[in-house]
Amino acid sequence: MTEIRIEIAGICCLIKTPDKGIADMIRDNYFSFLSTNVPELDILLQTNNHTPVLKNIEVTLHYDDNTVFITRADLSGSINLSNWTAEVTVSKQSHSFDSFLRVLFSLALAERMGFLIHSTGFVKNDKGYIFAGPKFSGKTTIAGLVLGGDTFPANPYPDKSGENINKNNSFARICSQNILLSDEIIAVRKQGDIFYLFGTPFQGSMRDSAQNGSSELSNIFLFGEKLAPVRNLTPSDAVYKLLPNVLFFTCGHSNGMQNILNLTTSLFSLCCDLCRNVSCSEIGLEYAKELINEIR
Repeated sequence: MTEIRIEIAGICCLIKTPDKGIADMIRDNYFSFLSTNVPELDILLQTNNHTPVLKNIEVTLHYDDNTVFITRADLSGSINLSNWTAEVTVSKQSHSFDSFLRVLFSLALAERMGFLIHSTGFVKNDKGYIFAGPKFSGKTTIAGLVLGGDTFPANPYPDKSGENINKNNSFARICSQNILLSDEIIAVRKQGDIFYLFGTPFQGSMRDSAQNGSSELSNIFLFGEKLAPVRNLTPSDAVYKLLPNVLFFTCGHSNGMQNILNLTTSLFSLCCDLCRNVSCSEIGLEYAKELINEIR
């Protein structure tokens, strides 16, 4: 049994699998997130040789007591919300395990004062910025503009074996560098009284350019109409526009949903807290391009 540890937003996950091939794939795909820390999550990972055609890429979730059951054409698994252990069988395609991991971390973060959000995130001079929106709203465009501004440092974890990882923190706390964290999904966590953004391995087309890091969150920009100017949002308006971009999986018909209801309530309260304490604005893509040039 091969064991791998990865860490996202400060949450370490132990992955155990008898399949050496998928273990090697995970090390390659998540090498910036390899960790030696004590795991809070535990996954038993199995594989099959079935390669389905995904006509519907949506996952289906069912809750029963303390367990979440997850199915899709290419994966089937469960997550125990009491002890945070999981079992999953996936196809050998990388996106199959990646999809399961998104579900797991969306739930785990909700219990740990955090969440995943569809967004581009980057750091400039100690300040973290998020540009959030649905598909085709402009996230990758913003990421490209960020990358076009300065020379970025080499990946802080060049050794895929994990030997060069900082044993105290598996992510790099970025301070004075310009760095793209993700062009698809960013993690946000509240630590003490401060909200931080974190890079994730859940990347879009700029996977090779994004890096693992974190910083205090300074501003959130929520995409509006393409030509809309910058508009400061009240906390209530910000929550209304933020929530559709938060990655969280739930369903309407389940048994014993108290745990998931608690997570949902915690997540909503956290988003309200975030919008009260972090500057939130609505912006159109064209004005966002101008803003990026100013930030750079």
